[in-house]
Amino acid sequence: MPMQKLFLKIAPYLVLLIVFFIASSLLVWDIKISKSNTFIATFLMKEKGHSVLQTFESNIIASRVDSREKFNELLLSYTEQENVEFMAVADENGKILISSIEELIGKILPLKSPKALAADEKIYINPDIPFTSSQLHQAKYFIVQKHIFRSFAAENGMHQDMRHGMHKMKRRNTMICNKLERLGLMQSVSSSPGSLFLIIGFDIKEVMEAKILDDKKSLINLIAFTVLILLSILSFILLKKYQKFYQIIEESKVYFDGLMTTIPLGILTIDQNNVIVTANPVAENMLATKNLIGKNICDYIPSIAFMDFNRPVINSPVKLINSQNDSLELNSFSIILDNKRKGIGIILRDLKEIQKLQEELNRKDRLASIGQLAAGIAHEIRNPLSSIKGFARIFEENADEGSEEKTLAQIMNQEILRVDKVISDLLEISKPNSLSLRPVSLKKLVEQAQNSLILQAKENNIRFVNDIWIDEITLDHDRILQVLHNIFINAIEAMKSNTANTDAADGENAERGGTIYVKAWQEQDCALLSIQDTGQGIPQNMLSQLFTPYYTTKAKGTGLGLVIVQKIIEAHKGTIKVESKEHEGTTFTLSFPFHK
Repeated sequence: MPMQKLFLKIAPYLVLLIVFFIASSLLVWDIKISKSNTFIATFLMKEKGHSVLQTFESNIIASRVDSREKFNELLLSYTEQENVEFMAVADENGKILISSIEELIGKILPLKSPKALAADEKIYINPDIPFTSSQLHQAKYFIVQKHIFRSFAAENGMHQDMRHGMHKMKRRNTMICNKLERLGLMQSVSSSPGSLFLIIGFDIKEVMEAKILDDKKSLINLIAFTVLILLSILSFILLKKYQKFYQIIEESKVYFDGLMTTIPLGILTIDQNNVIVTANPVAENMLATKNLIGKNICDYIPSIAFMDFNRPVINSPVKLINSQNDSLELNSFSIILDNKRKGIGIILRDLKEIQKLQEELNRKDRLASIGQLAAGIAHEIRNPLSSIKGFARIFEENADEGSEEKTLAQIMNQEILRVDKVISDLLEISKPNSLSLRPVSLKKLVEQAQNSLILQAKENNIRFVNDIWIDEITLDHDRILQVLHNIFINAIEAMKSNTANTDAADGENAERGGTIYVKAWQEQDCALLSIQDTGQGIPQNMLSQLFTPYYTTKAKGTGLGLVIVQKIIEAHKGTIKVESKEHEGTTFTLSFPFHK
């Protein structure tokens, strides 16, 4: 995937680079070949002209040309060849002395000669003289020249073969010049006697056809170049759009996958045969099976086989096979699978958490009602109770020591104190959640609660083991001290029975009361405080009722202690959890957020 993303990122620019390289190469190639046909046609025509002129020279030497009429006839005979328009002889100034076309006599030709004059008409193309495209379009004749010299440069220093060749050329040119001199042509050359040019003129049509072919090629290449550039720009735009759409799809896929993973709903799709096509991780957890795809959903939720999915199913309770969890709710909707098959979308919702929240809300409502009722009753009871308490003390003080009246008065005082504690607990429940928060040393707070119960702990052979890794936390000192005191008392009383049972079973182990482990540590933004005892534990069927008002497992308990503990913890925006195993012990875990 990273390589695919990198390729998609650089692909538009890579395409532009490749197209630029191809276009540049095409442009260079076009420049090189744009004149190839013209060049070849010019070269072939020039070679043809030289060949014809060479033959013409040979005919002058070999034939009996002794008059201008015969010379003209010889010229005309050569014009009968394909594409040959005229034959002529010109002096070194380019002036035509004799020609197969009489109208050209006296005209000036563009010859490659130091003494050549400017042509009076731009209708001639001489390949020995550079010409432009516009001149080619204006020209009528394509001429090839051959310079005839009577005299040559000095032969000193030349190689023997070169001297021999020059000698033969000198003799050939001398013979031609003598012939032309007898025809009266040499007398027309004023400045350099014996210096003439043989000229052959071709129809420019062949060169023009080659030029037109080159122009067509150039036009085709230009169109191809333009189309290539346009296609590259279009490809760049399309690739950029594809890149954008791909990014949107990837982001949507990541969002969808994250949503399917984190949403607290089991989402599945099934086909018409109830075979699972897709399933999110939550659905796999609900059905307690990995890799659900390809399996029949009726193997997990049998009631689906009897459901009518022709219309949406809404909030239908279902139960998993071989499971006690009956808190699942099913909703369905129709979907299209693979753009062809019809399927059913199923949403499973676990109502367990909702039921817990509802139970918690009901508990708090009941607690608030009980608190309001208890507050009124407590005030009504506490006033006469104070009077009864006073009379009980008078009875106890006036009774003789060791008498039955003394004993009954003491029992009365104890029961009055117990009723007073119940009234205090009821008033505690009815109090509003007002806290006095301040930084507190958690270690000292725990030790303070333990020291208040040290005598009870020693009497029952119970010891405290602390492992506290939090120095300071913001709490209500007195309220949390009350929480710790209640939990420690419950732990000591749970291990009292442990000591009593051990004592009854084996007197040798009677001193082993138990241990209360206190541990505090930090997890993210929360402080966790764990209090674990080694008592008899609490049965699982009773754990859910521990924080219910007036529910208690102790003979003299009021059932309000843990209710008050939970109320104080929740006032700190914390949580309390309890875990217990019979005959192993109970662990209370308190969680407090760090106040900033």
